[in-house]
Amino acid sequence: MKFTGLNLSSLVAAAAISACVAPALAQYPERPIHLLVPFAPGGGTDIVARQLSPKLNDKLGRQIIIENRDGAGGVIASNLTARAAPDGYTLLLTTTNHSANPSMIKELPYDSVNDFSMISLMADLPGLLLVSNSVPVSTFPEFVALAKKQANMTYGSPGVGTFPHLAMAMLTSRADLKMTHVPYKGEG
Repeated sequence: MKFTGLNLSSLVAAAAISACVAPALAQYPERPIHLLVPFAPGGGTDIVARQLSPKLNDKLGRQIIIENRDGAGGVIASNLTARAAPDGYTLLLTTTNHSANPSMIKELPYDSVNDFSMISLMADLPGLLLVSNSVPVSTFPEFVALAKKQANMTYGSPGVGTFPHLAMAMLTSRADLKMTHVPYKGEG
């Protein structure tokens, strides 16, 4: 599987910056780094983490341990990261859910803005709307027209609050569609 969403220019920029500040960071890292992924294995975020980790291993000379801490729309991994020692040994590779959660979850156990520092954009993953070959549509307008006729259509997403869920919620609202959301436990 070829993955083209990895932002290699960000990796190059990070490597260049680290070369400039290397003397100040000579002691870092002294032990493995934990990269928390807030989603189940096999999804886009997990794939990015697993493609990124060998490159970081080579650049930093330390093992990157990927930990899938899925659940609660990313809140579990985000909270673990927010509560970790601010020493650079616990990192979070997250998605748009991190910025959406404050508007969807009344009481988060962390502050999505002030408890985190962004390091880099790592990937740009596309959003796709797909239907089975058995569905008699081949264009987006045809899909919307069919969805307006059939009130029992369902759509799946990797979970509540994920980008696919929010994108479809916006579509159903703007196009006045009656569709049922079926949240799965991750993309994989």
